[in-house]
Amino acid sequence: MGEIQAENWTLLLEKWRQGDRAAYDRFIGEAYPEIKRLAFSVLRRFQGFCLTPTELAHEAYIKVAEYQGRGIWRQHEQFFGLVIRTMKNLLVDNSRKQKQRKNGGGWDHLPLSETILARDGAFDFQELSLALAGLEQLDKRRCEIWLCRHFGGLSIEELRDTFGLGSCMLHRELKAANGWLRHRLRGSRQ
Repeated sequence: MGEIQAENWTLLLEKWRQGDRAAYDRFIGEAYPEIKRLAFSVLRRFQGFCLTPTELAHEAYIKVAEYQGRGIWRQHEQFFGLVIRTMKNLLVDNSRKQKQRKNGGGWDHLPLSETILARDGAFDFQELSLALAGLEQLDKRRCEIWLCRHFGGLSIEELRDTFGLGSCMLHRELKAANGWLRHRLRGSRQ
């Protein structure tokens, strides 16, 4: 997403908070392709789900739209952060349903090909969700950075803009989050 588009989105959200319903509708119309791109990115990284990117994008939008009356988004980054977290929750729910259909059996092994976690091979998605909840309790910002990078597919440049941190700090945060999650996931298997 370009800088001009990002500024326009933030301006549209501001107009919406001031009561302009048409600004919100325009924001959603322009932002939906980005939601769909995020869904493609998430499902490419986390395989094995019975959802298409379009279904994940629609479901995430429906859940996020429930918050629209609250005017909680000051910037577009907050909106997309909520979309990413919602997609993660939808995948956790999907994973639970898949296990229930198997009468509680089996593991859903999902590769995390672009993270340090992939060195350990496959893992259970529900275990990852629990580990992320632990990381969030320990360091909410670090967890948000990890989610935006690995679920949302944000580049380091996009993370810099979203979190206001330098590249070196972001790399340290991601490395620390990956190490903590890897340790937590290893511990859950023993």
